[in-house]
Amino acid sequence: MVQETYNKITSVLGRDWVLMDIDAVILCLQETVDIHPDIIGAIQSLYSCTSPWEDPFVFENTVDALNGNKVIPETITKPPLEDVLFTVHEMTYLYDKQGFSEDIAKYIASIAMEEGVVYLPEPCSFANEYLPPDDMGLQEIIKDLFSNDNIMRISLEKIAQEESPLSVQLAKILALTQKLEVKIEKQSLTSNS
Repeated sequence: MVQETYNKITSVLGRDWVLMDIDAVILCLQETVDIHPDIIGAIQSLYSCTSPWEDPFVFENTVDALNGNKVIPETITKPPLEDVLFTVHEMTYLYDKQGFSEDIAKYIASIAMEEGVVYLPEPCSFANEYLPPDDMGLQEIIKDLFSNDNIMRISLEKIAQEESPLSVQLAKILALTQKLEVKIEKQSLTSNS
């Protein structure tokens, strides 16, 4: 999604648009490309600076923009974890070598804790070290189960049908993973049409 939108804007304004004033970009695009101004601003930030990878406020605004949520600068909105996973996926796709700051990892972990998730799947696994250890050792069990990636999916889905703390966590993680896959597929279909 991000790369395709960047390419669309670049085809109209050239590569230097990421250095232009955001209002000028929006004005230049208003009659040629229909892209929400928040998305333009987020993509401009992703291509012109490192703050989306370092500053939790900028990261959160990027999450909100790329997921169609209202962007409220300098206000903590705590977007849903599924939106965070999608944004991290998109950002990692852009710059695989760019790491996220410790502050971003802690921010993601705080959202996971609020949603009752004790283990974060890829692409947010880098934030797991900031989740507090759980009393029942679920993090280690889940980590071991997911180490085999999709091979374990069928048995994980069966486990998630039971009622236990482990199955509740597995159900949450499976739901997050599946929502991420749906968003990626939806974006892929949108960009191909």
